[in-house]
Parts: sequence; C-alpha cells; structure tokens
Amino acid sequence: MHKIESTPNVGGTFGETPPNRTPVGADWLNAVQNELRNVIEGAGLTLKGAGTETGDQLKAAIDILTQTSVTNYASDSEATDTYIITLDPAPTAYYTGMPVIFKANTINTGACTINVNGLGAKSIKVNVDNDPNNGDIQSGQMVSLIYDGTNFQMQSQKGPPALRIISLHIENATDANELKLSTTARFNGTTIGITNNIGKGETVDEFTLSADGANIIITNLGGNVQDGAAIATIATNASTDDDIYVYATGISNNLRVYFYNKAGTVKDMTAVVDVGDPLSISILYVTDA
Repeated sequence: MHKIESTPNVGGTFGETPPNRTPVGADWLNAVQNELRNVIEGAGLTLKGAGTETGDQLKAAIDILTQTSVTNYASDSEATDTYIITLDPAPTAYYTGMPVIFKANTINTGACTINVNGLGAKSIKVNVDNDPNNGDIQSGQMVSLIYDGTNFQMQSQKGPPALRIISLHIENATDANELKLSTTARFNGTTIGITNNIGKGETVDEFTLSADGANIIITNLGGNVQDGAAIATIATNASTDDDIYVYATGISNNLRVYFYNKAGTVKDMTAVVDVGDPLSISILYVTDA
C-alpha cells in the first residue's frame, strides 16, 4: 500500500479543489484492490464477482482472521518438555498478557519451558510461580498459558485423579536378606517385571528396599501417587505364626508398602517372607493424572 503519488497532491493525500485536485491513477486503485483482496483471500474466502457482490466479504475476512489470531494456537512436536511452538502470524516479542494455547507432545517431568517462535524459552508455572509437578501436562493435552512478564502461567488444569491397581508379588530370594519382587496388572495392562534379587538398601529397576527391610518403594506408576491402600491386608506367615498387616501409602509421588504386626511393630520383610511362602498383595492407589 502506498500514498497517492499522482500530481498534484497535498503531502500524499488527495487534493479536493483546483488547482490541487488530485487525479486518481490506476496504479493506486490497483494497490488498494490488491490490499483488500489479500485480506479476503488470506482468510480462505473466494472473491465474488460483480454479479454476486454483497459488500460483506471484507468484514467476514476480518472476523475469521481475528478469531484465528486471538487463539494463538500451535502444536508442539518436541520429544521433551522443553516445548517449542510456531505461531502464525509470528509474534515479534513476548508481552504481558500474551495468551498461548498449544497441544503438548510430551508429558512433563517437573519444571518445563516453552519457546514461542524462537523468542526464547520461558518457564511454565502453576499457581502463579510454582514449577509444575510431574504429569501436570500430559501428552496430547491442550495447554492454555498467559505470559506474566517473566513466565507463562498455566491456566488449564490437569486431569482428575485416577484410581489404579497393581498386584505386588513378594518372595524370598536365595539370600535370606534379599527379596524377589514383581508387579502385574498395572494401569495400562503391562507388567513392570520381576526383580530376582534386591538387597536391603538397594534400588533395582522400579523397586527400592529400605536398609532395614521394613518397606518397599515402587516408582513409575503412571503419575504422582497421592495415596494407596492394600486389599486383603492380613496375611498369615507360617514360620512366625504371626498375622501380618500390609500397609500402602503415597510418599514423594511414589508408592510405599510395608508390613507390621498386631502390636503395630514394623516388620523386616526379608524375615517375614519364607522361601516357598510368597505373598501376593493387591494395591489400590490414586495418582494425580
């Protein structure tokens, strides 16, 4: 688009009265037409002909372009939670109040960032200035953010808590101070696997056996564990002739399982479980997603 250049003109504007009346040239009229045409066709509309003109195409085009630009939506395609998106039209800078909606490709693991059109990575925060928990952003989730001048505050909420179930199988290994562990019937139908030998104070795969043998911590359970409960919590152990209670609870986003007797004394699992006398315990637990 350019100012009128036909002479005479009044500083690039039209003169109305002689001797400064400005003639309108074809170049300027074509420039105006092309500007308007680009708006209409840029909105995906087809220009009408003289016989079908209704006088409302420019408004319709502006409505469409306004709707698509206000949402500021794009999909992320990164394999990590350093989310990257490209908006069209491209913003030239971040500004306070800037809204962004994106579809996440990857679940987050704690603190995460978003980089919009290469303007630089900015932290995503929840509850004003806190880093997200693991799984606050899920793969495929539509995430709504608003820039506060420093970070992007997350407006969209994570999904409702999910109730899941596993079966924990415990038996002694060849060494009296070691256990064999396995979990089955996980939330997605697969098996975590079997840990044939885990000693006190060791971490093997998804299992950690405490140094005193009193509890097992299980990780990688499909979200941050909020709480847990064992089903059929009483099991009789033949060698000790003692009823054993099994307790499950959430701890640091994982699941902790331990044994105790009627007196409330926490028991060493390696001493409780005999060779040939394994325990299978169904455990319900709640995760945040």
